[in-house]
Amino acid sequence: MLDVFVKSYQRSEKLFTYPFKAITVGGSKAPVAVLQRAKDLKLPIVEGYGLSECCSVVSVNHPSRNKIGTVGKILPGIDVKIKEGEICIKSPSLMNGYKHKEISKDAYYPTGDLGEIDHEGYLTVLGRKDNIIPLKNGRNINPSWIEDLVTKNLNLIDVYAFNNADNEFCLAMRLPEHMSSVNIKSQIKNFIPEYAMPERVYTIQTEFITKNTLINSSGKIDKFKLQHIINLNLKNERKDHEVL
Repeated sequence: MLDVFVKSYQRSEKLFTYPFKAITVGGSKAPVAVLQRAKDLKLPIVEGYGLSECCSVVSVNHPSRNKIGTVGKILPGIDVKIKEGEICIKSPSLMNGYKHKEISKDAYYPTGDLGEIDHEGYLTVLGRKDNIIPLKNGRNINPSWIEDLVTKNLNLIDVYAFNNADNEFCLAMRLPEHMSSVNIKSQIKNFIPEYAMPERVYTIQTEFITKNTLINSSGKIDKFKLQHIINLNLKNERKDHEVL
């Protein structure tokens, strides 16, 4: 929906007569390409991070100190540590717990989210701990890490990393109309480490998206439906790059 809003603003900027002080987004990771486009349009869109167990916000960017790609600095009164890559929180805003499962406010609460804090104190969410993908070479990677690399380096919005039914590591992406899919696998070799290179790469065309009704209620491609369609067609001729 954020991408739709930014595109609408770009087309009809003059209709927005009242200046925005700030537009805060969260819930799921915002594409860096969309945030950068918003910045170029002088739209004060900032990304934050929170969870229900902490009564919402944990960190947020400030419009005047917005570091795109991060979810901002930790709010006062909240203590965040990264333990074995996981974001852990101690805060008076932590809830008492779930039914039959209390949460101690004296200990750090493990969020299940992977992240890192840079030298300036900005928090970056890297993905979910339970989303780790095991590769055939024995390495374990977070799909969000690969998706972010491709998103940032190729300036894309829709990028999806996953294992197919044959346990092959796959990367699917929707390219803008002006961008050619020729040599796309060679391009991603420039920034994805060799051990994390996908075995199969798919570029998704608009016609394929429409035909299979892949857009969900959030205006994004339904990743699980896409995976299902790809798995159904595994018996077809196998190529390292396929155009859908």
